[in-house]
Amino acid sequence: MIEKCGRAVINLPDAGRIYAVLGKFKSLEVLTKWAFQAYREQFPNAYLNSLDIPNSEEFVKHKSSVLRAITNQNQRELGQLLHNDFEKIIFPKYPQVQRLKQVFEAQDVLGVTMTGSGISIF
Repeated sequence: MIEKCGRAVINLPDAGRIYAVLGKFKSLEVLTKWAFQAYREQFPNAYLNSLDIPNSEEFVKHKSSVLRAITNQNQRELGQLLHNDFEKIIFPKYPQVQRLKQVFEAQDVLGVTMTGSGISIF
């Protein structure tokens, strides 16, 4: 796990064998700078400075749940904890990315989310 804006790497216990499938549209690109700016503009009260994130109560609670699922090798719970706030700005602008996520969700998968600020789904 990466923490403190990439300045700390923490080894995690084995979560068991998990396979990932990545889906992305070749012709679609989202600039990270645009995504962060759009998120800040649309959700100013939800946007945390990167230095505040590790200390936020919500982040600590979510991190604890994820670590517990990994430690217990509970892949189903881990899949259900996948979350990406950027979906709130990407899906309205790029509905095809939301449709791709829905296609993934229709399969027998542990969980589905969007990668980073980009437009890949896994």
